Amino acid sequence: MVTRTGDDVWSVSHEGRAISVHATEEQALSAAFALASDRQQEGFEAVVVVTAGGVKTTSTTRRTDP
Repeated sequence: MVTRTGDDVWSVSHEGRAISVHATEEQALSAAFALASDRQQEGFEAVVVVTAGGVKTTSTTRRTDP
């Protein structure tokens, strides 16, 4: 999840745990997509959803092994 936590402060979290903090929305979104990509390479399904206005992004992962 990417959340604007203050002026020029964007937080990236997953399952309620903060992962990183960024100065711009673009940096935070980039970090969220990189996390999703890493999870896919580990065999998990990853979904990143961006809501209107780009204020929140949600990332969901699930194991995809047969």
